[in-house]
Amino acid sequence: MKDARSAIYTGIDTTSINESDPDGGQYDRRIRIVLHEFIPADPFSIIIGDILFSLRSSLDALVYELNGGTSYEFHYRSEFPIFGCHERSGKLVPNPAKRFAAEIGKRVGGMHKSAQAIVESLQPYHRGNGYPTDPLWRLHSLHCLDKHRTINVVAGIYQGVALIPKSIDNFGGWNFDSTYVGPLKMDTVVIRYRLVPLDPKREVSVNLHPVPGIGFADASFFGKAAGDELRTILDYVSSRVIEPLGKYL
Repeated sequence: MKDARSAIYTGIDTTSINESDPDGGQYDRRIRIVLHEFIPADPFSIIIGDILFSLRSSLDALVYELNGGTSYEFHYRSEFPIFGCHERSGKLVPNPAKRFAAEIGKRVGGMHKSAQAIVESLQPYHRGNGYPTDPLWRLHSLHCLDKHRTINVVAGIYQGVALIPKSIDNFGGWNFDSTYVGPLKMDTVVIRYRLVPLDPKREVSVNLHPVPGIGFADASFFGKAAGDELRTILDYVSSRVIEPLGKYL
C-alpha cells in the first residue's frame, strides 16, 4: 500500500500561474494549473484496481473462513455483504435492514452470531441517505466500477493551496470567491480569491502555491485525492472490520 500511494502522488507535470483576475478589482487574484500532459491511465488506474481488488477480496476471504470454509452449506455464496439504501437501478430500498436479514443466512450464516451482528452493524444503510460516504460503500462502488464497467479512470485534481512563507509583505489574509472541483483540463482556473491588505494603500506580496494531485474522474468521487480515498478505506477495513471480526477466527 505504501508504494502504491507513493506512485499515485507523483508524476504530475504542471505549471502554476498566480495572476491578477482580469474580471476583478485591484486585490482580486486567480490561480491556474496548466497540465503539460494528461494524467496517463497506466500505471495509476492499474495500481488502484489492484488495491481495490485486494481490499474487497480480503473481506470475502475473511467471511469464508468465519463461515467454516467448504463446510458451510452455502459456501459458494459466502461473501462480505455491503448493503446501501438503493438498488443498482437507483430505486430506493424501502427497508434495507429487512432486505439484509433475508440475505444474511446465505452469505454469513455459518459465522458466530456475535460476528454476524458486527457485520450487520457495519452496513452502510445505517447512515441513511449518507450511505454513499461510508468507506465500505466507497470500496464497493469503486471495485464494482473497476470490475464490471471500466478501469477507474484517473485525472489531475486540485487539492488545495499552500502558503509559501517567503516574500510576504502587507498580507493580511485572503477571501476565497470560488474553488474548482473536478478533473483538471489542460489549463484550469482552480481558485479565485481576494487579498486582504494590511495597508490598503500598498501592494500585497504573497506566494500562494496550488497543490495538484491524482483523483478519480468519476463524478461521485470528485474533490478527494485517490491516495487519501484509498487510505481512508484501508484504515477503516483494518480497524473496523478485520480487527473485531478476526477475534472469531
